[in-house]
Amino acid sequence: MRSSDLPTGPSTSRLVNVQFGDPNSIQPKTGLAASGHSANDYWNQLTFDFKGGDPPPDCPPAATVNCLDSAGNQTSMQVNLYTCDPLAGSAGNFAVDPMLNGFLSSGGGGNWQLYVYLPRGHYDVYLYSAYPYGAGILGSTFEIGGTIQSTTTGSYDINSYSLGNQYIVYQDIPGPQIIINVSSPVQPFANGMQIYLNPFR
Repeated sequence: MRSSDLPTGPSTSRLVNVQFGDPNSIQPKTGLAASGHSANDYWNQLTFDFKGGDPPPDCPPAATVNCLDSAGNQTSMQVNLYTCDPLAGSAGNFAVDPMLNGFLSSGGGGNWQLYVYLPRGHYDVYLYSAYPYGAGILGSTFEIGGTIQSTTTGSYDINSYSLGNQYIVYQDIPGPQIIINVSSPVQPFANGMQIYLNPFR
């Protein structure tokens, strides 16, 4: 998919972007992913300083970010990482998009969750998961409200966004709390998320 073909979401909708990773290796991102408003879009960072060893004493949550929107304005949206076995890191220069190079996961390979707190309303949620695996790319499975979707495990062009490969989309999800479960038979990774407020609801 060419950058000119990328879906950008309704121009009137408020957008929050969050990239995941380790604060020591995360590559700060600005601009579009598979969606977005402009090349100047702001990205929040949900990070965990992974040092190995025992779970943190405040488990869970393991990490929290209070989010700005894509224009850099304050919002009341908060994202929490919930797992007692957090893992965070970098895939180096795996992809041109720096968001796809950072990740959150669970150290033991078990399921983990993101808890998103936001104003009442309905939201479109973009979730990203792609990680180098053997000669191909490893995807993950997401669940919101009993609906399951997965990104692709296989071979594709990591630098050309295509729905179902690097990312999946949930539409019209109600707030004020969205719980996202992340799983995989191999290792459950996630790179980031985008959330649009649906202005028509």
